[in-house]
Amino acid sequence: MKAILTTILLSCLISSSFASTNPVGTEKNSILSNSKAKAFEFGVIHIHRQGDGVTLAWNVSDNSVVESFYIQKSYDGTNYFTVGGVNAEANNSWYRFTETDVFPGFMNYKIVAVLNDGTEVVSPVQDIRILKKK
Repeated sequence: MKAILTTILLSCLISSSFASTNPVGTEKNSILSNSKAKAFEFGVIHIHRQGDGVTLAWNVSDNSVVESFYIQKSYDGTNYFTVGGVNAEANNSWYRFTETDVFPGFMNYKIVAVLNDGTEVVSPVQDIRILKKK
């Protein structure tokens, strides 16, 4: 019985973290940069548990217009706070951020891209549920 419950809980956790991944084009997340006149979009975004933390990995459509990214987190889906940031790199279209030592519970994450002209583009919200610390 315990093995069955564990299997059900694990499959729910895995399916919820994959269900929150948004492929390109499923949600509107683009904006036109005034200075470069190029469209910017988030590509694939993955969220998963890594040890006692949460890792976000994403790619972007045009890296030349991005200055940096910052990651925001919420426990209620309304009130977000910044948990870290990543600088953009000229030859990199894939990025990764890990928040270490998160507490169990349901969390929402979003990535904010800061473009060269100061415009901010917000990704679709990514959800994850951590059942317990490892």
